[in-house]
Amino acid sequence: MLKWIRATKYRQLFNISVNEFNQRRSKGEWLAEREYRKAADGNFWVNLAYLYEFTDHKIQGLDQDMLQWVKLNKYYDLSGDTANAFYHKKSKGIWKEGCEYRKAADGVIWINLKEVNNFAAKSIYKYR
Repeated sequence: MLKWIRATKYRQLFNISVNEFNQRRSKGEWLAEREYRKAADGNFWVNLAYLYEFTDHKIQGLDQDMLQWVKLNKYYDLSGDTANAFYHKKSKGIWKEGCEYRKAADGVIWINLKEVNNFAAKSIYKYR
């Protein structure tokens, strides 16, 4: 299962506005590092695994037995991440080939959901 998704995807799936999302954070309804975090890519990510376990949030198509590697376009659909964000992380070396992604012999890019979860869970945003 994809454990962390971008906040934009979360808002889209549950029809939540940016203001509602920010209110949940600012009022302390959600705790940083448990329900959400700001990752090294500068984006907010929501801990979908936590929401699955401790709330009534359920999303069709995100199963516990999901594949570890998915094609890039499927990753975009699942996470809400964008092509620009992926290529930025790739070009800046934030994501490493063979770890978070890999290019197969046929030229198709595959994303390792386990490593993406690790990235979102462990990376820390550094203010510039």
